[in-house]
Amino acid sequence: MTKYNDILAKHPDSGHVTLIEHLQHVSDIACVIASHTGLDTQIAREGAILHDIGKVSTEFQRTLSQEFVRRPGFIFRHEIVSVFFLSQIEESHRDAALEMIVAHHKSAKNDVRNYGIIDLDDSCNSFKIHSKDFNQWIDNALEILEHLGIKSHPMDITEAKENYLYAIEYCSKQQCGCSLWRGLLMGADHMASALETVCEMPLNKIFIKPDLSYYNRTNKLYPLSLIPVNIDKRHTIVTAPTGAGKTDFLLRRCNGRVFYTLPFQASINAMYERIKSDLSNTDAQIRLLHASSAIQVYADSNIEECILQRQIGASVKILTPHQMASV
Repeated sequence: MTKYNDILAKHPDSGHVTLIEHLQHVSDIACVIASHTGLDTQIAREGAILHDIGKVSTEFQRTLSQEFVRRPGFIFRHEIVSVFFLSQIEESHRDAALEMIVAHHKSAKNDVRNYGIIDLDDSCNSFKIHSKDFNQWIDNALEILEHLGIKSHPMDITEAKENYLYAIEYCSKQQCGCSLWRGLLMGADHMASALETVCEMPLNKIFIKPDLSYYNRTNKLYPLSLIPVNIDKRHTIVTAPTGAGKTDFLLRRCNGRVFYTLPFQASINAMYERIKSDLSNTDAQIRLLHASSAIQVYADSNIEECILQRQIGASVKILTPHQMASV
């Protein structure tokens, strides 16, 4: 829709990515992830389309201009605007979609910077702030939803507020824990951002079960290579000296995608190069998840950490325990 080429998903310095393009990319990826993880693909598509629709707000679009200067105390969360549109989808799908939308950047409550939807509702007139100029941008948002396949109906600010209040109530009742829907959206969102810049992982190359037959090699110099692995036990602990063939043996024991965990960055770098070389003649996608992270320490000593390089659906992912601890 060339009509909406000036409604952007990101700052122009990150490339000219329109909101329609970004929502389409995220929804395409979300459906692939859902199909491989047993989640409803229709809900995945709807939640992915809704997750950033709040960026259509004129207030958000102003933040993307080169001339924009953030004023002291200015807080605007596009995902809060996105929850205004919950009633545009089937009622039974709304809670899952809400989990995809509301916390894909910040925790809903007790966010380290108090930017979650409940934090802001408690501290300021959040709905009034986020519904600013509602009548100026609502028609654009509905047309974009329609274009992306969500059959929309006209809505007014009263309906938007009802959706907002429902989101507040739903989030207030949740206990601490993980959300599969939130994880799906975050994985799709991160991958879409990568595809939009470097196109490094086409959708037909994720969730590929690796062909590990390379490791069926045997040699009497490596005693573990002579031990069969076709046993029913789910778990394996191996103790053996260096050079006994532990890595090959354990990879032979794997029958799906692999998460290979090592304690230090130097060791995972070396293992990444080794496995990438071993499986170079297969279609397996080998990915490296460094322990590198962006850490921001605030004046009140709160620490906010954003783990980098999330790469969902890799055939073999090599990582450190630090990454798992972040979950």
